[in-house]
Amino acid sequence: MRLSCRLINSKNSEEIAIQRSGWRLYSKLFKPYTVKQWEREPKNLAPSVLARIPIRNNRDDRYFTDKYQGYPADGYTRIFDNLFMKNQKISVKLNVNYHDFDVISENAPEGEKKIATPQGERE
Repeated sequence: MRLSCRLINSKNSEEIAIQRSGWRLYSKLFKPYTVKQWEREPKNLAPSVLARIPIRNNRDDRYFTDKYQGYPADGYTRIFDNLFMKNQKISVKLNVNYHDFDVISENAPEGEKKIATPQGERE
């Protein structure tokens, strides 16, 4: 069961998260995670950022509440192995500094664009 609540005059994500979850949950969960994820205080983000997170009052731990849900028979690791690790045109580099790469290398020949995504803390 999903709770619905009326959100009045929320100017930012901090206000909407406190309205929906209360101060205690906001301060222990939503605020630290938001700062880590977005590198911004929730009060500096639009209300829509945290408004999209579902709030429930039951013990259903699934993100979606769809009647039918499924998981890959061999797990997500197998999917990514097949997509990335076994494809000769894709190079995956781990434990490297994100800042050593161009986010998107526009000068690379077509089909050889370099795309990098950050993971972890900035140095």
